[in-house]
Amino acid sequence: MSTNPFTDPYRPPQPFSPTPSEMPPGHRPGVMTWYAIYCAAMALLYVLCIGIGVMFLAMPDELREEGDGPEVVYIQGVVFMGFGVVLFLLYAVAPFLPRSKLAWIYGFVTIGIGLTSCCTLPFSIALLIQWLKPEVKAYLNAG
Repeated sequence: MSTNPFTDPYRPPQPFSPTPSEMPPGHRPGVMTWYAIYCAAMALLYVLCIGIGVMFLAMPDELREEGDGPEVVYIQGVVFMGFGVVLFLLYAVAPFLPRSKLAWIYGFVTIGIGLTSCCTLPFSIALLIQWLKPEVKAYLNAG
């Protein structure tokens, strides 16, 4: 019998067997370290956003534009602080989640948020490519 799949056109295609993981079970993939660095950098970025919000609330008269009242600067400060706190917590918690399918999905979402900015886009794309590999899913017990 020939091993060439094109010799018999009437034979149904055979499914490919999954490739075995290159890493032993339980071995931590390198992308997990880069993901923790990414989360720390993003958390720091959102701490800066919280600081900007505090600055807006502390100095509304100096930061307002011509024709705008101080309430516009207050609203901007509250929005900066609100989004900053929520996203800081999102990224600060991410590296410490237990290994589960939820942790893989949570990581996928946090990397996806990074895809919305042109500043973090190259890092997010590189992380996403590695995050979708079967080794990471196996490590995080995501199946």
